Amino acid sequence: EKLNRDYTLDDVIKMAETQLKLEQAAIKCNTRYLFLDTDLITFKIWLKEKYNESLPWIDRAIIHSSKKHYFLCDIDMPWQHDLLREHPNPEERKKLYEMHLHLLLEYQLPFTIDSGNSSQRIQTCKAAIKSEV
Repeated sequence: EKLNRDYTLDDVIKMAETQLKLEQAAIKCNTRYLFLDTDLITFKIWLKEKYNESLPWIDRAIIHSSKKHYFLCDIDMPWQHDLLREHPNPEERKKLYEMHLHLLLEYQLPFTIDSGNSSQRIQTCKAAIKSEV
């Protein structure tokens, strides 16, 4: 978002590296919950879709991540523009959703599909968190 140019493959790799470092640092704080709006699964998909790249260190980090519960947001809410979103069309959103779902299943990571309106999504998240405690 702070770049005054189009991002490059190197930029995305640096963002992934930074994401991992910040996530690891946050985990060391021993908070009861840590909510992240992205992680290396997102970067894995981004690198594959945008650059047809796959980085083994990302796969290893995903495999060795623990104590995560993912909330996979369904695409049933209208797309809203912001500076970081790139895929407004429904077909692209569906494809990315399915890629996330596939990876969550492939890596056997716990997840909850979050759908419905905002209130329904909040209730779904609360119920999932309560069942994990």
